[in-house]
Amino acid sequence: MTTLLPSRPVPGRLSRATGIALACVLVLATSARAARAEDASPPAQGGVREPTPEATSVARTPGDPLEPMNRAIFSFNEKVDAWVLRPTAVAWDKVVPTPVENGLDNAFENIRFPIHLVNNALQGRIDATGTTIFRFLINSTIGIAGFFDVAKHLGMPRRNADFGQTLGVWGVPSGPYLVWPILGSSSVRDSAGMAVDSYINISGLFVDWPWLAGQRVLETVNDRALLLGEIDRAREASFDFYVAVRAAYEARRTAAVTGRASVERRQAEEDLYFPETGDTPPANAGAPAPSGGPR
Repeated sequence: MTTLLPSRPVPGRLSRATGIALACVLVLATSARAARAEDASPPAQGGVREPTPEATSVARTPGDPLEPMNRAIFSFNEKVDAWVLRPTAVAWDKVVPTPVENGLDNAFENIRFPIHLVNNALQGRIDATGTTIFRFLINSTIGIAGFFDVAKHLGMPRRNADFGQTLGVWGVPSGPYLVWPILGSSSVRDSAGMAVDSYINISGLFVDWPWLAGQRVLETVNDRALLLGEIDRAREASFDFYVAVRAAYEARRTAAVTGRASVERRQAEEDLYFPETGDTPPANAGAPAPSGGPR
């Protein structure tokens, strides 16, 4: 576990959250300017406006008005994965035994306890809130700082939640689909949720930002190592991997908000496509998941 060190958490956390918020504003402003520029473009002969280069290069999908930009960022992320992340994860996987990788994954998840606790409470999920508290207490002690998921074997599975999911439960629409550099799939609502969750995460109260950055790099490499085979198979099975990831992300987030998916199915999809967010469907989960997204 990370050694507790004195820090100045407020400025660091503020800059991280502010950066995310400013990025959201920049994306929306850029989209609005592009839309105005397209509307203002002069029509061609016969009164028909010539399509813009963006419109001709990639057909926009309803719910994904920023698809050209998203695809460009997705392509960048895929290159980062191919050149940096995957080779590093392969090397990590050869050196570190799988049980240790699983233990690190459990420990990193245990650190996110405040985020899950607060958001389960905000959503009014009393059972999930209680389960989250007991899981943290059991895994932090008997489970040796969360390395072993003892609570799971006692009938208490993960009940993860984030503020993007909380906003959805409160009725806030997701907004356009977004792809962030390195971070991957998101939406306007979930991007705002990340900013709020950065305040809820109390890790910055105890450690300096270099330790947090190191933890984040280690967590990312470890997650990627655990998913080497799954992601390779998903790429091979997908005609358009961008569409597959987008459909899976939107289906899972919808299921998390509405409660239409089993906990087991949600967890498997989360691990494969978007390990960053960790939402769990409400307690009435069990109805079939929405069609259109692999998990």
